[in-house]
Amino acid sequence: MKKCSGSQENTVLKKAKFVILYSKENSFTCEYCFSHYVTVVFLFLTGYKLLAEDWRGYILAGFSLVWIANVYMSLFSFLRQNIKKEKTEIECMENEKVINKSPETEW
Repeated sequence: MKKCSGSQENTVLKKAKFVILYSKENSFTCEYCFSHYVTVVFLFLTGYKLLAEDWRGYILAGFSLVWIANVYMSLFSFLRQNIKKEKTEIECMENEKVINKSPETEW
């Protein structure tokens, strides 16, 4: 993969990644487990059930909601990566055009 000479890695954003209820010293839970906990809380608050009116409806609803949320997050992540890749390629092409258009001085 060709790396643009004008691109810079944003180390601040890499260091600033913050996960709810997670730290290196005290690991309470991971993102995946936390998403299930939040789903269970909202299922009981709203009373949402899927395909069954008893406890099986809660289980089906919980796993289906988490699955749909993961699909949407994966699609969003894929879209963001493609947009960032295209933006970086455009910046590289613009930098190459500026370098090629700069007048060369001969001594």
